[in-house]
Amino acid sequence: MPQKRLKRLSAPKRRTRPLSRTRPALKVQRTPRFRILVCDDEPKICHIVTELVAGLAYADTASNGVDALHKLKTHHHDLLVLDLKMPRMDGLAVLDALRQSQRELRVIILTAHQDLAVAHQVYRTYKILAYFTKPFDIHELRATIEQALRHAPQPV
Repeated sequence: MPQKRLKRLSAPKRRTRPLSRTRPALKVQRTPRFRILVCDDEPKICHIVTELVAGLAYADTASNGVDALHKLKTHHHDLLVLDLKMPRMDGLAVLDALRQSQRELRVIILTAHQDLAVAHQVYRTYKILAYFTKPFDIHELRATIEQALRHAPQPV
């Protein structure tokens, strides 16, 4: 009598994809914790600073002092990057208005105005964190912004 061959039962083989074909993991975008207002009449400077802080903070822009004060009143900002020479309202008038409102805010000056007397006046009168003249080193500005966001705000 011929013997019957029994089929061996086993789990079906899994087809695995090669690693190169696997789907990439989804990257979770973190919402920045901080909000920065960049106030400069030059759109290029606003764009550069906005790109510089991408991922670190949300950056809002204003082209003059009046717009900056309006945005500061309507939204909370952790840091103000401010130009001194602008149309309609300059940076010193913005600092005066902030001082009168007794607002606590971190301020970095970024200006083409290279007069040392003005720089000393700004440091003495207002509590600013840094004073940069244009052209500026973007790595140094980024490091200063990171350091500023780590410290508590102070009255202007």
